[in-house]
Amino acid sequence: MSRPDPVTRAVLRSHRLMEAGLKAARGLFDGVWLGLLDDRRLAALDTAYYDRAPMYQDEAYNRSGLSSWEQHAVSTYFPAGCRVTVVGAGGGREVLALLAQGFDAMGFEPHPALAAFGARLIAAEGHGERVRVSPRVGWPPAAPPTDAVVIGWGAYMLIPGRHRRIAYLRATATALPDGGRVLLSYFARRGTIARFRVAARIGTALRRLSRRPPVEPGDALVPNFVHFFTREQIEAELVEAGFRPLQVGSDDYGWAVGEVVQRPVSAGVTHER
Repeated sequence: MSRPDPVTRAVLRSHRLMEAGLKAARGLFDGVWLGLLDDRRLAALDTAYYDRAPMYQDEAYNRSGLSSWEQHAVSTYFPAGCRVTVVGAGGGREVLALLAQGFDAMGFEPHPALAAFGARLIAAEGHGERVRVSPRVGWPPAAPPTDAVVIGWGAYMLIPGRHRRIAYLRATATALPDGGRVLLSYFARRGTIARFRVAARIGTALRRLSRRPPVEPGDALVPNFVHFFTREQIEAELVEAGFRPLQVGSDDYGWAVGEVVQRPVSAGVTHER
């Protein structure tokens, strides 16, 4: 292997420095804003993001069906034709696809415009009222009895704070029968990369000033709040909430299926979207 000439080496070195600088800048950006924004501001940011994301109110997208990993999880782990509650249902994509496959699906979505779009789309197919508005915080009080739960594409990672995510999963377990299954999805990461270390340090230092919980490694703004998970972390949160992980995948997106093995007697719920 020939040694690169000085100019080539300079380009390669400067590129590495540029990449490192960009990661540090992202960590700085995330850390400062995560340190300053409280729950109310994070919720407002999330609402503004979905207000401006046309894909989720696009008819073609919401008629596109389940992704390959969603289809695998549903076909493998959900009883055919069972009752399915979809939380974080967005514009109704998952609900419409499940109904088309013979499932008795009902969706709940905290963003009013998305819920209204999904309700209209699915009603036009003759299925009646199948997507309803739900509170930003809490298991949907109007949710009917269910056999399985889909936490809509990426919605689980929108919940800030490990304790809140586990509380929400516990409420999900309470809503399910023994052996009931939940499908959730998320942005995957391997280890704690520099961006997340920088964000956690800066954000936590700022939050100490107002005595707020620390920023967790994996917290980020894209531009709304999300949490990036390792495989070990997603499995640990499922287990702590009373689920047995059945499968964890990372095809083009992180996803996991859990089975209820310990139903909580009661659970406080925090679902933020």
